[in-house]
Amino acid sequence: MDNNFYKLKDNIFNSFCDYIKSHCGINLTKDKRILVEGRLQKVAKILKYDNINTLTSDFLSNKLLHHHHNAIIDAITTNTTEFFREPYHFDFLKEYILYQQKTKKYFEIWCAASSTGEEPYTIAITLSELQNQFNFSFNILATDISEKVLQIAKNAIYESDKLKKISPEILKKYFMISKSNPNLFKIVPEIRRLIVFDKLNLTSDFYFPHKFDVIFLRNVLIYFDDNMKFSILKKITNFMHEKSILFLGHSETITNKNLNLIRMQNTMYKLRL
Repeated sequence: MDNNFYKLKDNIFNSFCDYIKSHCGINLTKDKRILVEGRLQKVAKILKYDNINTLTSDFLSNKLLHHHHNAIIDAITTNTTEFFREPYHFDFLKEYILYQQKTKKYFEIWCAASSTGEEPYTIAITLSELQNQFNFSFNILATDISEKVLQIAKNAIYESDKLKKISPEILKKYFMISKSNPNLFKIVPEIRRLIVFDKLNLTSDFYFPHKFDVIFLRNVLIYFDDNMKFSILKKITNFMHEKSILFLGHSETITNKNLNLIRMQNTMYKLRL
């Protein structure tokens, strides 16, 4: 393959970055160029393009079929996730629910960048374990911009390599081994029915008829510039109440004093009253 397959021309790269920022809010800087080219190379092979410049040009000029267009969006917006990632968040979540359930028996939870489902399923498993001892119920809304990852999450089937952080007891209780492939595991129906998956672009306007008790917005703000971070967080605070908690990723902090949020602990925030 010639160099056009592996490298984007400067003008095409810049136009692609502008498109992704305007439509997805993601800020693709020059240091992300190799990552972008690598992900486009994978799509080009699948769609049988002989170079990524032609593929990207067709994408920018709306010459691709809808699902091919979405394949590129998915390739750029899909990020790493895993079960029980940053476990101290789930320990804190349990403490929060245990304290609040003394006076509150129903909790609304939102995973705002749920990816392939590991995070919302971890939350559901964590709280289901608490329900063995305490009387409360909950619902989880899990959203993402990518239709592809949402479908993976809805299918709830994971390879054994994805389950390394899960204890044997939890694995046995909440996962079913595939009859056709012993390396595949499916989340049990009792957990799946606790989660509603839906498509949502955090950079667009969105509305919910209620506020959330818990919001997970982890490891997604790092992909936006400061203005977009502020815009997203400002909208999210509209759906928090005085006792809500917001979880961010381990490398994310809120420094803008114009946001009505204060830090409780590292990467955990609540509304400033």
